[in-house]
Amino acid sequence: MPLYYIEENQLKLADEVRDQFVIAHDEYGSGIAYSSDTLIVFCDEEGTKTFAITPETFKWLLGEFFVLTGHLYHGIYKLGKIDADAIHGYTKFYVWDDKTVYYLNGPVNGADPGTFEDIGNYWARDCRNVFFQNKLVNEADRNSFRIFDHIFAVDGKNIFTYQGRIISKYHEDPILLGTGYYKISGKIFSGMEEVPFADLKTFKTLPIIKPDDKKKILAAGGPKTEEESLAVSGFHAYDAERKYKSTWSTARNERRATEAMIGAIVGVTALAIGIILLALGHNRAMCVALTIFGISQIVWSSKRK
Repeated sequence: MPLYYIEENQLKLADEVRDQFVIAHDEYGSGIAYSSDTLIVFCDEEGTKTFAITPETFKWLLGEFFVLTGHLYHGIYKLGKIDADAIHGYTKFYVWDDKTVYYLNGPVNGADPGTFEDIGNYWARDCRNVFFQNKLVNEADRNSFRIFDHIFAVDGKNIFTYQGRIISKYHEDPILLGTGYYKISGKIFSGMEEVPFADLKTFKTLPIIKPDDKKKILAAGGPKTEEESLAVSGFHAYDAERKYKSTWSTARNERRATEAMIGAIVGVTALAIGIILLALGHNRAMCVALTIFGISQIVWSSKRK
């Protein structure tokens, strides 16, 4: 008799054994259930595994973290050795004992278990350093570091976003303008990506019009103002020159396209100057260096798009 089955990408227990199991974790694409002698771990990417367990060899912690025979697991992935009786703390993203701090995918190198704390939104710190997930953020000042919201964190010097990336020097906290747009250091950002060419002086955000509200507006004769017309058309913001439907990903793509265009111009210019100077008999080493730089810029630009 099968103990379980997978239905709509979720772990389901057979009716005959459901009362014998604790469902510790149940999400779309992953699941954990255990009884007094059997552990079932489901991962949509790697499949399902079962383990023989005893109360002495198994301990579920939180989410997909559990200890089995002296090793810490996250789902089906074995992260490393751990003493279940020496665990100092655990959260949804981290587990630490007196020797090692673990993130979802392995050890957090350089973290001090004795002073480690999860401060939220994938950020953590110890007595010396700040970490994003399992990455040490060297530029962050541990003492002044604080989380601003679900996208940004700040210290006295910089504004940080995902992966510990610095997006700006710190002058003031990011200012939420609405609809996911921020003012940061005199520039407009959509989420964590700068919006190229946005005019700070005239930039305004628009409310998001839900489908039912759109139907009501159209049924009442259509938009009454220019801003309402833009919002109904799906725009999120506008300035004196442009209208925006940008999400952070499209803002990122626009930025990358702008960088690629500038890089291509620089590359072509350097390549042309190098060839011309070489033809005119100028210093060969300098001309070759210009030519190589130009080609490298063109190659970089083609990959940046």
